[in-house]
Amino acid sequence: MKKLVVLFLVLLFVATLSLSATGELRPIVKAMLARLGWIQQITVDYALSDFEKIKATAGALSAQAKKTADAADGPRKELNQKLSDATAALGEAADKKDGQLVATRIGEVLAVCNKCHATMRD
Repeated sequence: MKKLVVLFLVLLFVATLSLSATGELRPIVKAMLARLGWIQQITVDYALSDFEKIKATAGALSAQAKKTADAADGPRKELNQKLSDATAALGEAADKKDGQLVATRIGEVLAVCNKCHATMRD
């Protein structure tokens, strides 16, 4: 599971770098880079079993996704709300210090990320 998460994050990072090489970053790319940073931090903190940092980072990501959802409509609103809910659940799992549940919740967050990227790019 950890290898899959790391591979996904590396591929996402490389894809983002290739897009940013074309000039000024669009606001959506800046938001996605911030989210990528939070997901990477959560992955590192999971490897270190630092549940307090996971909870804090998940909370920041949840709040940002909620703010985005509140300002959006249609699929963007729905998908950002799902991301907010998934990261809030991740924070709750981290608060319980349950490593297995945290791993499951990380997978759920990444599933929402994948669904959003597939939906918005198609």
